[in-house]
Amino acid sequence: MCDYAFVSTVMRVRSGTTRSPRCDKQLSIMKKMSPRSMKISLEQLRRGKHLDLAQCLKMEYRLACRCMQDNDFVEGVRALLVDKDQNPKWKPDSFDLVTSNLVESFFEPMENDIDVHALSLNSN
Repeated sequence: MCDYAFVSTVMRVRSGTTRSPRCDKQLSIMKKMSPRSMKISLEQLRRGKHLDLAQCLKMEYRLACRCMQDNDFVEGVRALLVDKDQNPKWKPDSFDLVTSNLVESFFEPMENDIDVHALSLNSN
């Protein structure tokens, strides 16, 4: 369901066609978002539905670390919070330029991967 909704919306963003004011509003929001981050988020949802908690936490850790080092995170902060020009310059700047290899690189194991089994996950 998520894949269909996401891909359907992305296709409408590309073509500029919508079916409702609600969809128009969502498209205008998505057009402002980082294409790379949107593709990473979709892949995260696809993978996450098959993972247990420990695996999800490890994936989240990798994504958080890599996204913080990524140009799009810094650019988003600049455009929204620093300069407040609301005009980020994403790299790459279109869905078509975000390759599957680029997305995959955010999910690869890290040199100092977190050991989620060493964490205490209870609230005591």
